[in-house]
Amino acid sequence: MLAARYHRYGGPGVLTVEEAEEPHAGPGQVRISVRATGVTPADWYLRSGMLKEMASLRFPRIPGMDAAGVVDEVGEGVTGTSVGDAVFGLVPLDRLGGAAARYAVLEAWAHKPRAWSFETAGGAAGNVETATRVLDALGAAEGMTLLIEGAAGGAGTMTAQLARARGLTVIGTASERNHHFLDELGVTPVTYGPGLAAPGPTRSPGRRRGAGRGGQGLPRRPGDHRRRPAPRGDDRRLRRRPPRSTVLPLRRGRARLVRTAVRRVPR
Repeated sequence: MLAARYHRYGGPGVLTVEEAEEPHAGPGQVRISVRATGVTPADWYLRSGMLKEMASLRFPRIPGMDAAGVVDEVGEGVTGTSVGDAVFGLVPLDRLGGAAARYAVLEAWAHKPRAWSFETAGGAAGNVETATRVLDALGAAEGMTLLIEGAAGGAGTMTAQLARARGLTVIGTASERNHHFLDELGVTPVTYGPGLAAPGPTRSPGRRRGAGRGGQGLPRRPGDHRRRPAPRGDDRRLRRRPPRSTVLPLRRGRARLVRTAVRRVPR
């Protein structure tokens, strides 16, 4: 198969497209014919050698951890996914890459929403997984208030929407040019800098219960706390969200409202 690979640490110039051995799905895995793959900071950290003291690579190396495509192999023990399904997900973490190729093995995946292009789905999995894991670790539950630093970024955007879907009030720091974007997601935007309280629990105005449990604490004056209803699986309500919104099925088949953004890279 054709794959992007590099044989030594370095800049983008060390990447080359060449023939590589095809991977195959093992137990609990699926293999996809890749239609799109994302490029994350971790990819160039690894390729440049910035992380070689933490994660030494064996060469040649195929970059890429996020991918979307069509399933063509299903490993032993996999249920709910069949050959021909369109999915997106993550390669096995211990491989530290492998998505930028004709075929890739996924260890964590979800079915691609019909409203998403493969390009959109190809860069979404890492941020969705990160957001879900963070909220689970925090024990985020309805009635709490969460501050997200850098809420307009990839992981921040996903975390904000999944938190809203759980019934949390979300406050997000962002530059002023991104405040309208956060407002569309039902997030109360605040600017960076002075005005953030010290880290620690605080009570959300107008709530009986709530705790600030994200990053650097909550604003002293969070401003207008909008009480927009978080989606609860009512498909009619979901369809009235902004045009770029969609329903993302996560584990155990529960629906979550997720909005993602992609930027085209000039060839």
